Formats: sequence, structure tokens, C-alpha cells
Amino acid sequence: MNFYDKNYPSNTILIKDLPEAIRQKGEQVVSLIKDIEEQKSTSNIKSAIENFPYLNVLFVKENNDIPKGIYFNNNNYWVGYNDYEFLPTDITGIEIGKRITLDNQTFELRESDNVKVWSSFRSFQPIMFFDLFEYHDENSIELPNRGLQHTEVKMIVNNLKKTDTLLPYAKFDKTSKMYTNKSVSCGYSFTFSALFDKISRTYSDQSQMNATHNAILFYIKDEFNNVSLALTYDARNHLWFFNKDRGSDLNFILADNKKYQITLQYINNHIDVIIDNVLIKSFTVELDSKLLFYSIGNDMEYGRYTNGSFVISEPSIYKEALSIQELMHTKNNPRTWNFSKSSGYLDLTLDEKIKLKKMLL
Repeated sequence: MNFYDKNYPSNTILIKDLPEAIRQKGEQVVSLIKDIEEQKSTSNIKSAIENFPYLNVLFVKENNDIPKGIYFNNNNYWVGYNDYEFLPTDITGIEIGKRITLDNQTFELRESDNVKVWSSFRSFQPIMFFDLFEYHDENSIELPNRGLQHTEVKMIVNNLKKTDTLLPYAKFDKTSKMYTNKSVSCGYSFTFSALFDKISRTYSDQSQMNATHNAILFYIKDEFNNVSLALTYDARNHLWFFNKDRGSDLNFILADNKKYQITLQYINNHIDVIIDNVLIKSFTVELDSKLLFYSIGNDMEYGRYTNGSFVISEPSIYKEALSIQELMHTKNNPRTWNFSKSSGYLDLTLDEKIKLKKMLL
């Protein structure tokens, strides 16, 4: 016979039945969790809300009325986020820091506590940007960094000539120099990019470059020349990449009447040469956390290459390995660095407007 205090409620569990009751409750909890998870990933948003009105996040699968995606409860309505279907489901072999852009939305693969996460971005402002609006004559000048990173790094500019006083274009010539005054580490990835125009083997005084010498577009080195990377062009205007003495013809011919967004991009122990929206070639090189100098048009006294001849604008260094779409946005919409904007040089800062006004007076 079982005895228990009649003052206790009728649903009191006998001690001998406690293990079975716990098991049943556990099964109910597991079942409830499964139901919640199934409702959180549903094609019927109304059913999910009715069954679990306290849910704040839903993943909606195939649905004729609304796109597949993640939806967030905002009290009286739900907000959908569904611009991610283009992301690869299998990330095997995709390096951390890889960026993918579609429809003005960029996702970067990051890692937190050994968990890989696609993070969303809309802006990509450079950590270093050197503004040729601030270069007004042919003398030497130290252009301050106008990018995100607050450093003492400046761009030394010698003997360039502005092609237009109202625009940040300058002619790089036989005696010109353009290089960072200090070395800087960009960590485990970077993008070194600029806009080039009128690339030529002839200088302004009509003298010709030595036919046996390659002319510099980009040069990267460390303090002791253990790193020596050069993007150059030869007498046929063929593009070359040099890692110290090892040169590779990239089978790309530069036209002298075309503008190019030219980029050296580093990530995951390889450096990519990108022209506009085309990946030309990748090279294996170890630059992680190295302190590097960056130059345009000259080899910083390395002595192997001749000066380039071209018009240059928008020299920029980013800590991210930008996607092709981001690079093309910077070419088509200079200085906007954000997909929500589309204006170019006419969208000037207040200081630039004041300078422009003074020039016009």
C-alpha cells in the first residue's frame, strides 16, 4: 500500500515513480526543443508564430510570398534578411579573410573561437589613403595619410606634375618618386591599389626608356630587402611580376590609352595581381605581419628597375583583401568606399570645396 500526505496536491509524484517521471519530462523537453528548431526553420511563418509566439528569429525556407532568409521579430512586424544565398555552402579550401560581393553587399569569412562566420560589410575604407588633391606643384611633399589608420606613415611625393589643378591626377615621370616614409604591417592581408592612365615607355621629354629595363608600377620591400616584389612592364608593354630576381611574364599587354585599376592583393601566403575585374595571376609569398614599404613608379633605390611613365591617382592600401566588385566600385566611384554611395570626385569634403573655390577665384 502506498501512503502519502493528503494535503499535497493530487499530482504529487511518488518517490518510486520519480525516475520514470524525470525520463518522461526529459522526452517532453527534447520534443519541445525539436519543435522549436523545426518551427525556426519553416516555410510557414504564420504557423511558427502561432505555435511559438515568443520566437524572435525565424529561418524561412521555400515560400511563395517572401524570399528565403532570416527574419527578425520587431514587435509589430518582421524584418527579412535574405541577401546571402550566393554564399558557398561548402567553405572547404576558402581562406579566412576571403570576401564575396553581390548586389552591393560584401561578406567576409572570419573565424571566432574556431568557428567560421560570414560577416556582412557595406564599406571598405582604406587604412592608408594619400590624397593627390593636396599635391599642387612639382616640388617634394609629404602627403599625410587620410585613411582609417592613425599612423605617422606619409607618402613622399617628388617631381610629379598635376595634369589638372581641379582633379587628383598627377604625371609620374623620369625623376619622380612616390613612396611611404615608414614601414607598416597590414597583418595577414592587404590590398595595394591605384588608378593608372596613359602608361607609356616614353617620358615627358620624349626620351625613351632603355629597352632592356622593366619599368615600375608597384614596388613593395622590407627594410633589409629580404622582401622585393615588383609589378613592372617591359618594352612591349607586357606586364611582369618579380619576386627578387625571379620574373614572370603575366601575358597581359597594357594599352597606353586606357585607364586601369591595378592591384596587388595579399592573403593566405599568396599575392594576386588584379587588373580591373580580372585576376591575372597568383604567386606564393610569405608576408604575414611583415613591416613593409610601398612605392609607386620607382623601386626605392633598389636599382634594378627604371621609373615608370604614367598618370596616377587614388593610391590606397586596405587591410582587407577586397573583392573584385569592391575594387571596381572604387574605380567607377572614387572615394565613396561604400556601396550606398555612387558619387565621385564631385562629392568633395568641405576642405576640398574651399580649396576648389580658392582655385576658381
